[in-house]
Amino acid sequence: MIATRPRASNPAVGEWLRTYDSRDPSRHLLGIVEYLQGDEHTAHLEGSIWIDTATVASMAGPLLRYDDDASLGFGWGRLQLETSLVVGDARDLAGRFKNFALDDRRQWWVLTVEPPGGNGSPVATYPDLLGDAVDREVVAIDRVPPSIQRLLEAFAEASDIDDATAHDIDTAMSKPLAQTNPTVGVYDVGQGNCNAICDAAGHPVVYFDFGRPLNFNKRSEPSPWLTFCYTNDPPVVLSHWDFDHWLAARAPANTWLSAAVSRTWIAPRQYMSPNHSRLLNEVVANGKMLLWSHAAGPAHVDFGNGRLALCGGSLAARPLAPNLRNDTGIAMYVMADPWQAGDDAILLPADADFHHVPWQATFSLVGLAATHHGATVSAAPAAAGARKLAYSVGNPNRYSHPTSIAQAVYLAQGWVNSYETRSRASTCHAAHTLGSVLLELVPGTASLPRRCGTCSLCLLQ
Repeated sequence: MIATRPRASNPAVGEWLRTYDSRDPSRHLLGIVEYLQGDEHTAHLEGSIWIDTATVASMAGPLLRYDDDASLGFGWGRLQLETSLVVGDARDLAGRFKNFALDDRRQWWVLTVEPPGGNGSPVATYPDLLGDAVDREVVAIDRVPPSIQRLLEAFAEASDIDDATAHDIDTAMSKPLAQTNPTVGVYDVGQGNCNAICDAAGHPVVYFDFGRPLNFNKRSEPSPWLTFCYTNDPPVVLSHWDFDHWLAARAPANTWLSAAVSRTWIAPRQYMSPNHSRLLNEVVANGKMLLWSHAAGPAHVDFGNGRLALCGGSLAARPLAPNLRNDTGIAMYVMADPWQAGDDAILLPADADFHHVPWQATFSLVGLAATHHGATVSAAPAAAGARKLAYSVGNPNRYSHPTSIAQAVYLAQGWVNSYETRSRASTCHAAHTLGSVLLELVPGTASLPRRCGTCSLCLLQ
């Protein structure tokens, strides 16, 4: 049940929330469109749509609090959001609910769902992003009114959390000890992304993404699942807010990996849906979250072993372009300490199109992680010599990654030595056969296999 209190600011907010009061809190869901057919992520699911939601009941408290006094914020670190990813047929939903605009990525909607067996549109719901689907039916989709939309946009942008300053980010990135000859691990996490700068012993000193596949690609992940290394108390740089780049912070039974959410995270300020907001909430509660803004933040931040750069895609696109998060996130260059312009570097672009990754001409690229798991690209940076290219890709995956077009583009740019994390030909420990890839600034720096010793992040290719 939704509890409301007397309002001095806008009683209409409480009245609107009460219209969705129900003895079954899971019946009414507030959400936004995450992906739909036409996005590369979901091209394999003909006509599919993903709507990321939280129950109206669990969102009521934060919205009422912020509406009553914006200076109080939404209460990050104390939220109890009940989230669910809803997957259905886009054409069925759009055809049945005429006011439902598939292409508006900022608009929030209320979905009314019921158990299967009625006359609604069948959907699969995932209360646990790592768990099995629960079958439901959508019987109504309502656009939220403008006053509620404004509150939800502020929530999705975490507008009550201050922008991280250059000093904040610099301080977080100066904590790890700079390495005179660092290596990079592109870890085998299945169809997701998790990279790290490593010390001489193979221990991560900075994670770049902390990803894991969604349930749909679960078969691609290593089994048993990985254990991670925190020997150096590494911060996490999150390239962008897509599930498969942070989902390793989740644990079974809809819980969280405490060692992951209790550290410092650096992430771009982007438009977040409810499940992403849950990660933000957990890190605020247990660690530290630095949100790097395009509007107020620095274009790049240098640290002992490289440069973090904001990618140059447009945040002004309305409606939000499908690749908005990909191209407005953070990329990482890795160099030896001390470094200067012109030095050899390894580039980790995450999912960004290379057209939006700045500073490529500033460094001599001797190592590269293929963007977006090997998705199709029209251009790629040139290799400085016959160095290594790593594809962070799962088997099976539903997107045909790496695509033949991408492979041809990289090869034409001199990346003749390519390795895929799904090529699990070597054993890490007794329980793990993995395909994690080692990228080096100086070939021969580390022998293979390279075992961490305290975790399962072994580098084997």
